[in-house]
Amino acid sequence: MTDLFPSVIFDIDGTLSSSKWREWLVLLEKPKWKQFFTGIPFDPVIPEIAALTTSLRKDTKIFLITARPDAYRIPTVDWLTKYGIQYNGLLMRRNDDHRPADVVKAEIFERQLGMLPTEWIHVFEDNFSCIEMWMSLGLSVTACKDPHLTPPLFNQWQEKVKKDLQFVSR
Repeated sequence: MTDLFPSVIFDIDGTLSSSKWREWLVLLEKPKWKQFFTGIPFDPVIPEIAALTTSLRKDTKIFLITARPDAYRIPTVDWLTKYGIQYNGLLMRRNDDHRPADVVKAEIFERQLGMLPTEWIHVFEDNFSCIEMWMSLGLSVTACKDPHLTPPLFNQWQEKVKKDLQFVSR
């Protein structure tokens, strides 16, 4: 008989990383997805959530499920390493998949994690449609909100990174 283990799923953007400063890029009439994802290395960490990855029971499996395309795996892994975020699996959207995040994440979960011998699964997520999807699958969820970017700091950070992105995307 296989031993059961506890599992935790973390979203990345808006949960582990503070990505709000770059969301304006995809809210434009013609979204700038490449520039949006180019900003990954500049995201500040949300330390209260990231700290959970090192404070869970030792037998807990940590899975990161993100709607980021797999083309951005290297900058994502670099960012996770930079902030010391521990995990057992990084599951990302296929590059050619443009469906909504909740649909993509549900499929990733069912295909890659749905049959794991887990004792329990808990999810940390910031996207409301994804929170509803996780709950519809019978999972417990902690809704996350980035508490760090107050308007003055947000504006300063956004201006700094806009300049950095102009340099990087040339």
